[in-house]
Amino acid sequence: MEEHNLGQFGNLQLTNVRVRQRDGNTVKSALLTEVNAAALDFRSQPALKGLAALAGIAALYFFADGDSIAPFFVAVTVVLVILFLTSRKVALVVYAGQMALVEQVQGGAVGPALEFINAVENAKLSATKTS
Repeated sequence: MEEHNLGQFGNLQLTNVRVRQRDGNTVKSALLTEVNAAALDFRSQPALKGLAALAGIAALYFFADGDSIAPFFVAVTVVLVILFLTSRKVALVVYAGQMALVEQVQGGAVGPALEFINAVENAKLSATKTS
């Protein structure tokens, strides 16, 4: 069977035979027959959300008391919320046995990532039919 390219997402390349990832000096490759799953993994820092909630509660408490430190807690809350929102990341992960091929999704590339997952699933179905 001749191998041909079916698609690419970041450093992940999909062919009719395998999924390959090239990242610097590392190359990972998994045959489509070995692929278990492909997923979008949403990662965040929940501790930042919790700290922002605590700072917000402290700001409300100090505002209710009329304390002059309340604006400080408002500022801390805003900074923590911004840090939480900017620290959220989305990764496209292709699982093949014990190996995971992980590619960070940049900006608004969730749509193309979903298209790549669909292409992996279709290629996997085709590969299992021909084997």
